[in-house]
This record gives sequence, structure tokens and C-alpha cells, in this order.
Amino acid sequence: KKKPALEHFVPLSWGHGGTIPENIYPLHGSLNGQKSSKNPFVFLEELTGYHRKKFEEVIRYIAKQNNMTWQELHKYVNWCEENKRTVEQVIADNERGLTSIDLYKLSN
Repeated sequence: KKKPALEHFVPLSWGHGGTIPENIYPLHGSLNGQKSSKNPFVFLEELTGYHRKKFEEVIRYIAKQNNMTWQELHKYVNWCEENKRTVEQVIADNERGLTSIDLYKLSN
């Protein structure tokens, strides 16, 4: 049996999200490997039954944590995927006090 692992909703490899409460959630180890660095909304489409229902709960939770609706979160995640950042860009933005959500809002 695998224990739940902390998973990043917006993958770290995209240079967005980070290891913050608004971007992490527990996910069963077997599903964690399946999600990997996929867009979570694409991953949702791969799930069925119980796992899909539970991941929909995760999406609602992450949206609430970020004061967004499901649709707003979906747009934000797609923006993150389309605007990946390097480590250097993340460091520079952090030094300026900008989060991924700040950058997203500034882009609109």
C-alpha cells in the first residue's frame, strides 16, 4: 500500500504555483505518479468513477484556497502551462514579491 503524498496542483516544473498551501494537496501514491506534471484539468479527463469524483473535490478545494471559481482556476492553470518560467525567472519574480497569481492577474 502506498501512502498519500503531497502533490502540486500546478506542477513545479512549470515554474508556477510552488510548495504553498494554495497549491498542494494529498494524493494517493499511485495517482501521484499518473498525474506527474500534467495539467490537472487534463488529468481530470483521464479519471473515471470514484477517482474522478475525488479529484473534482480537489479542484474545488484548490479553487477555494485561491479565492477562485472552478472556471477561474482552469484559466489560471492554462495560463501557467502556456507561460512556463525558468528557475531564474522564479527567483527574480520572488525578489520583486510577485507570485504566480500576481503575474497572471497582471497579464489580464
